[in-house]
Amino acid sequence: MSIENAPPNSHTPPADHADHTDPAVAEAADPQATAPEAVADEPVDFSEPVRAEISSGWRWRPLVIGLGLLIWSGLCLKDALITYPEQIEAYQAVTAFKADNPDWVSTWPAFAEENGLPQNSNTIKERETFDVLTQWVMLAICAPIGLYCMYTWFAAGGRYVEADADGVRDNKGRGGTWSSIATVDDARWKTKGISKVTFNPGHTGSADTVVLDDWKFDRDATRAIHNRVVSAHSGTEQPDT
Repeated sequence: MSIENAPPNSHTPPADHADHTDPAVAEAADPQATAPEAVADEPVDFSEPVRAEISSGWRWRPLVIGLGLLIWSGLCLKDALITYPEQIEAYQAVTAFKADNPDWVSTWPAFAEENGLPQNSNTIKERETFDVLTQWVMLAICAPIGLYCMYTWFAAGGRYVEADADGVRDNKGRGGTWSSIATVDDARWKTKGISKVTFNPGHTGSADTVVLDDWKFDRDATRAIHNRVVSAHSGTEQPDT
């Protein structure tokens, strides 16, 4: 059909407009055809130093837990060495006194005053050697955990992960240059905020691994470092998510 014989509502686009398809229409027809690439709005600045210090919110947790466990351990030690043995001795005394004295109710006050026992025999708790053993068991469990928590709190004071133009490193000197990044394990990054960055062996002869954790370390700084790591390793710019 010629243009002259075309219906009134038909339209033949000019040749120079033939490829100017509406992007929205094209995307609806084929979503993958015009999918945008993950490109950062601004290039990552590797030269700007950034340091992720240990998170104060995370650091105080082991301190609180450790103090609580050590205080509880101290109470267990006191009960095992002093309180419970005294209560066992008092309970054995009142039990023997009742068995030997049918009229113990009237004679107990004098006996109690003489032996340093409570005037009211009902306040004497029933204790056995097994009760002392339970205190030693709790002490053996709580004290090591409490000491470990206190050590964790103390050691965390100087922990950090930093990045600059030279690369990434932590407070123990583990890390490497940007070009020496071997692998980036982001399996738990989206769910836990944890990423393991492994570097090629350096002068130590062994591969170093730096762990990025946005719960233990400052969140914004950790994510900024992770953004640089991903960009350097993949060779592409990616926005921090």
